[in-house]
This record gives sequence, structure tokens and C-alpha cells, in this order.
Amino acid sequence: MYFLGFPVYRFEQNNSAPAAKDPDSAFFKRLDSFQPCDINELKPGTHFFAVYGDNFFKSATYTIEIVCAESFPTEKEKLQSVEAKILTKRAELSKFETEYREVLAKFTEMTSKYTQEMQTVCLVLML
Repeated sequence: MYFLGFPVYRFEQNNSAPAAKDPDSAFFKRLDSFQPCDINELKPGTHFFAVYGDNFFKSATYTIEIVCAESFPTEKEKLQSVEAKILTKRAELSKFETEYREVLAKFTEMTSKYTQEMQTVCLVLML
């Protein structure tokens, strides 16, 4: 759990089954699961945190570490920079997908036409 006070993003796990069926779509959708998290802010004061466990047969020990994000300005800037790059790349990939699909359709059409023309030439030469 993080209380950073500024927007951060998370990746959700993708199912690899659709990727096996259509690797192109999987590639173009790879960054779609990069979604913003809720902004949680921890106000000054006393706070209580509860840790729930369902193992009644064995005791467990937890360590809760609290670190102030203000102590890490370089890491904060780096995190925000990397997230901005991912968001930019996601937008670029979306635009590129449209171009790619158009060119792929044209390529498929031309390949089919080439095959037909080659067959026609072979037939004409056999006459």
C-alpha cells in the first residue's frame, strides 16, 4: 500500500492465451493494462493499520515499514518520467496500430493479386 500523494500507474497481468492466437493484437494491446491507481494520501496524525491473516494454526510476524516519499525526490521524478514515457508510447502504439492494419490489409490484397496474376501468366503461356 502506497500513500504517495501524486498519481501513479499499475500494470495488470495479461492472459497469454489471446497472445498465442493473435500476436499482433497482443503486441498492440500490451500497454493497455497500464492504468492509473487511486490517489491515496495519508494526512498527518495517528493511524491504525490492521493486518488480516486466516492461518489460525501458526503465528505470523509482520513488519510494516513507513517511509516518507518526500525523502526520495529523485526516485519520484524518475517514476513520473518513466510513467510519462509509457503513456506516450501507448498513444504512439495506438496510432501505429491503425497504420499497420491498413498496410497489412493492402499487403494481403497485393499478395493475393500477385498470386492471381502469376497463375494467369502461367495459363497464358501454356496455351
